[in-house]
Amino acid sequence: ETIKDEDLIKLTRWFSKLGSLKSIEEPVFVNVSSNATTEHGKQTIATYTILGHYEHGDADITMRLLEVDDGFKIYQFNINSKALIE
Repeated sequence: ETIKDEDLIKLTRWFSKLGSLKSIEEPVFVNVSSNATTEHGKQTIATYTILGHYEHGDADITMRLLEVDDGFKIYQFNINSKALIE
């Protein structure tokens, strides 16, 4: 699913509460899962977590990567941080 331009602008403003990215830790492999559906066929998804250090606080980043013919593409990207609710 593709995000609408106006929703991307809202997300960018919201994530800007974190401030500048200062550094990130090494990605940590969580798991890999495969499933098959009649709608999408077989899918293999790898999940990683990354700790990011931002100007206004740390953030836990979860990235799920979908295997495609020539590698992987971002399937899901999630950022959790207490800095976003302050």
